[in-house]
Parts: sequence; structure tokens; C-alpha cells
Amino acid sequence: MNKRRYWVISPNVQNDGNSKYWLEKSEKEKKVFVGYDEGTKHGDTFEHTIQIEDFVIIAQGARNDRKLFIGGLIKEDRFYDEQEEVFYRRTEFLLDEYDFELNEIELNSKNAYGDSSNPGTIYELKKSNEFDKLVIDKINTVIKLKLDMRTIKERIELLKYKKQII
Repeated sequence: MNKRRYWVISPNVQNDGNSKYWLEKSEKEKKVFVGYDEGTKHGDTFEHTIQIEDFVIIAQGARNDRKLFIGGLIKEDRFYDEQEEVFYRRTEFLLDEYDFELNEIELNSKNAYGDSSNPGTIYELKKSNEFDKLVIDKINTVIKLKLDMRTIKERIELLKYKKQII
């Protein structure tokens, strides 16, 4: 059984309205950032509850006005960026805005699973919620396709240089 969990995280890391900066930093450095310490709900979730290979979506907005930017798999435990004074986890981003749009993956007020129609910095998509499950199923389909394509490309490259394999 797939134990992967699915999370939505705001790009507004320091709650200062500078989402664009953090989104660009996430894409460039392949990290997801959270500006909360241990002992806070979001800090504890980011450090202890979110696990390696869980899927995160960096998204912003509330109710039916949510924008999905990038999504990927957590690859490492949490670290602290002393210069920025935020926590981060390395992430392999597999989906971008185009992937979300092309595959009609969207979040609306039915996806917050009771957290509220205006969820906080981090919230989990629940497989028991039919709207969340639809998003999770679509994400899994796209992930599988992308990983399969990566494998095919790697094999093609191998065949180009190791012709004796054929």
C-alpha cells in the first residue's frame, strides 16, 4: 500500500507577502521552505509529520482561487538555513504550473478537509476526502508518466553509447 502523504504548502514562507522570492528560491534550489520553529503546529508538521517521499505542492490562495506552482517529492530531512532564518527540505520537483493545468489538477474550497476554506501554511490532502483523492490520483498518474519517461530517456542514452547491448 502506498504510504505517501500529500501536502500543500504556502510559498509565503515568512508571512511577509514575499511569495515570489520564495517560489523562485524553491525552484532554483530545489527546496521547499517553511518559516516556523519547533514547538509550533506548522514547524512540527514540517519536521516530524512530513516524511521523505511525501509529495508537496507549493500553492497559494484560498477558497476557489488557489494557484498551484510546483510539486514534488521530499528527498531529505529538514535543515535550517541560517542566512534566511528558515527551515527547508530538499525536493525533487516533478510538476510545474503547466503540468497542473494540462492535467486539470486544481484545489478549491472542498480540498481543505475541514481545515477551513482558507487553510494555513501547511495542510494535508486526505485520501478519505473524495475531492482530495481526485487530486492525489491525478498527481500519481502524472508522477508515474514522468518517471517512466525519465527511465525511457535514460535507456535511450545508454543505447546510444553502449551499442553492444543491442
